[in-house]
Amino acid sequence: EAMLLSKYQKKYGLPERGAAKVVVKNRKNALKNSLACYRKPVYEEEILESRVVSWPLREMDVAPPCDGACAMVLASAKRAKQMTNNPVWIKGLGWASETYYLGERSLIAIDSLEKAAQKAYTMAGITNPLESLDVAEISDTFSYRELMAYEALGFCERGKSEDLIEEGMTETEGRLPVNPSGGALSGNPFFAAGLSRLAEAAHQVRNDAGNHQISGVRMALAHGSYGFCAQGNSVFIVGA
Repeated sequence: EAMLLSKYQKKYGLPERGAAKVVVKNRKNALKNSLACYRKPVYEEEILESRVVSWPLREMDVAPPCDGACAMVLASAKRAKQMTNNPVWIKGLGWASETYYLGERSLIAIDSLEKAAQKAYTMAGITNPLESLDVAEISDTFSYRELMAYEALGFCERGKSEDLIEEGMTETEGRLPVNPSGGALSGNPFFAAGLSRLAEAAHQVRNDAGNHQISGVRMALAHGSYGFCAQGNSVFIVGA
């Protein structure tokens, strides 16, 4: 992971304070989520002063592990309507994976996420994600991953992700709230982390996310990631 961020740093500069703001945002959001494992606010200077585990990653940039599980029910349209009066529909999905060998990858962007997102957007008929999406649940196993995901998902140009967090665009009251659940940075159940993002997106669409519900959600994005330096990525677009 540190190699991915080091390459990004060389190309665009290191958004260290922006990454710290991601941690602050997500941990603040977790205060309203009763299912979040870590419900304690943190502060920028606290994050920037935490020990380096592998430059440029600091201890508080890494999602803390926790126990957890997640389950979902998939059904045909006919069966879903029989099961509930408030189904959530999969509008689009995409999946892509990079080569395993890091030497064959650029590592200045999460290219497989960009490809996965474009597949999902095309299926869902989305041409401008900032206009079409109401909320996003993004894989944030590392704070910098959320910033780099902004770029791969088309929320901003490459190298401009820090601007979104600095301007408050991804806060719960911003133009596109990201991780109102608190994300993995508020508790990372490793093997359930990706499905948890999809479940949270579905809750937002169903308008039953509890105290961290975003008003008026009709379309949500969920993102899962795995492998060294974000090798594989999947994107789901869900809606009412």
